Amino acid sequence: MDKMESKSSNTTDPTISIKSKKIKDTKQRSQEYRKRKKEFVESLRTEVKSLHLEIEQLKIENKRLQEKLKLAEENGKSQDPVVPPLKRNEQYCEDHLWVDIKKDPSSIRYSMIDKVAQDMRDASEDRINFIKEQFNNILSNMLSLPTRCNVSIFKSMSVKEYDMYCSNKKRKKKYFSKKIESAKDIFTQYTFSEPLSKYMIYYSSFAVKIFGRFESVAQELVLQRNKLFNLINEMQDLIDSNTELPVSYEKEDIAKIADMCAKIKEHKLISPHVLWDIPKKIHENKKYEGGELTDQEE
Repeated sequence: MDKMESKSSNTTDPTISIKSKKIKDTKQRSQEYRKRKKEFVESLRTEVKSLHLEIEQLKIENKRLQEKLKLAEENGKSQDPVVPPLKRNEQYCEDHLWVDIKKDPSSIRYSMIDKVAQDMRDASEDRINFIKEQFNNILSNMLSLPTRCNVSIFKSMSVKEYDMYCSNKKRKKKYFSKKIESAKDIFTQYTFSEPLSKYMIYYSSFAVKIFGRFESVAQELVLQRNKLFNLINEMQDLIDSNTELPVSYEKEDIAKIADMCAKIKEHKLISPHVLWDIPKKIHENKKYEGGELTDQEE
């Protein structure tokens, strides 16, 4: 009787029921953990395999480019090592990525396409920096170094003061300054021959007037540069804000776009003259008029 009561009490013991449930839950969690671990490991293996494939492709590409560079150097056509990132990406896209994807779309990963597209987009950091560099090159080289130095001198020295200094055979102490704060302080440390001094006095009579016009052109270039940046950013904001239809494409689409762009470029339909309706300078006189861009055939 006592044994039966003991057995009956064991079957209804809540402690045993809770313990059994805990064991069951622990077993289930262990199974789920092993499943998640297995899936995670498999995903890592897949990613590693994909990265190994990409590394092999990059090694092949690197070897091919090194051979091409070596051949160019042997032929005395070594490339300039300082190539802007934007131009490097565009050249890689045009010479390699587009060619390879037209041959075999499956050989190119989507990540490679997206990376190049991101680096080359209209408002990319590389493109903005490239435009800044080009404008800066124009502003820095629109006049020769001696002329730019003269502009700097006249910004800190009046024409009358300049002429008075040039006409003095002996340098006066009032002109000399040991502390350099402007181009004038450097200019007045030198004395020049009488023939050159006479030329410099003559030169100053008209140079300052046209220097001011160069300054206006330089400032207008910067305004146009900023206007261009603002327009590029405005277009990019419109693209980014349109989330109703996400960008979706097949690799074959990129191959077709590559072929289309190559043909448009080949027929010179994206030259500045055609694309932006800018007339060419076709007459022989030196004056440029009506927004003419160049007299050179592209």
